[in-house]
Amino acid sequence: MKNKKINLRYGENPNQDAYLISNTKKTIFDFQISGKKISYNNIIDLDSGLRCLSEFSEPTSIIVKHTNPCGVASAKKISNAFHKSYKSDPMSAFGGIIFLNRKVNSQLAKKIFQNFFEMVVATNFDKGAIEILQKKKNLILI
Repeated sequence: MKNKKINLRYGENPNQDAYLISNTKKTIFDFQISGKKISYNNIIDLDSGLRCLSEFSEPTSIIVKHTNPCGVASAKKISNAFHKSYKSDPMSAFGGIIFLNRKVNSQLAKKIFQNFFEMVVATNFDKGAIEILQKKKNLILI
């Protein structure tokens, strides 16, 4: 398969160009549900968050900002895990990326909607959750 060159929103800094070179059939862009175009920094944070999330099997929420987890929590319910991860450091979570290893329902989407995040990455979203989260035009859903 021939390599694909995909333009990113910007590089490490807004004045820099960046590209993703892929030799696979699918890239992260094929899983994007909505939101603005993904940046280089988003790709780096995605890698960091997904690696961290892969360590957990129980319902877990991880919030990453600048490649560092600033909130990690597990609970019996994903909504409780999100609440705990957010409350561990809400200031650092501002503008971060949420990683959830369970489906996002409408109730959880309403909690997420109350704060500013750059991206929400989850195993799945129910229809109501997508409708709620898409109201934030720039929020990236994957």
